[in-house]
Amino acid sequence: MAGSGRVTLNDVAAASGVSRATVSFVLNDDPNQTISPATQERVRQAARDLGYVPHGIARALREGSSRIVVLDIDWGLEGNYSRSYIRGLDDELAAHDHVLLVRHGHGAPHSTQQVLDTITPRAVLRFAEAYLSGHEPDAEDWKNGFAGHAALQIRYLAERGHTNIAMALPDSDSPLTEVRLRFVHETADVLGLPAITPSWCRGQERPVPWPLRRSARRTSL
Repeated sequence: MAGSGRVTLNDVAAASGVSRATVSFVLNDDPNQTISPATQERVRQAARDLGYVPHGIARALREGSSRIVVLDIDWGLEGNYSRSYIRGLDDELAAHDHVLLVRHGHGAPHSTQQVLDTITPRAVLRFAEAYLSGHEPDAEDWKNGFAGHAALQIRYLAERGHTNIAMALPDSDSPLTEVRLRFVHETADVLGLPAITPSWCRGQERPVPWPLRRSARRTSL
């Protein structure tokens, strides 16, 4: 084993009784390999037993990029939905041996380029990019996406007899405010409800205008 204590391809090769090249082909899932399934399993088992971990820098040089995916989230887009999205994306990437790096705030072009130059990420994503660029929601969006998240709340209230619904929104600018309002209005139209009234929050002590809070049949989201 290497003097540094790090398990190398040579260590795995010695333990499995094959060449270093064979180990590399197997552990990198080379699509052109013609190695028998039994040998592949022997190599993978040796790697597991020894605790072999691929060297990130060497692998990035070989593959042309690191296995890091960068996600940019603007301050105005943070909330329960974005946190749920991050958890799901992180789990999915981890299952495929990738790492998620989340950048909060406004990602200026020069800072994004610094990230590209420093870590050579596999991909750079922007949270809600599709919606911010005018993407029209499809059936999956209305089921599990941002559109579906907005529609779920409206349906929940409508199914319980509420017909005059107001939507509470923060008074700070959010890139998705207009998008969310559009989804809410479309859902109201489908359900035959009166137009949803946006109500802008004014602070912690009085989050919704008082006339709305006194209305017996009006419910704010």
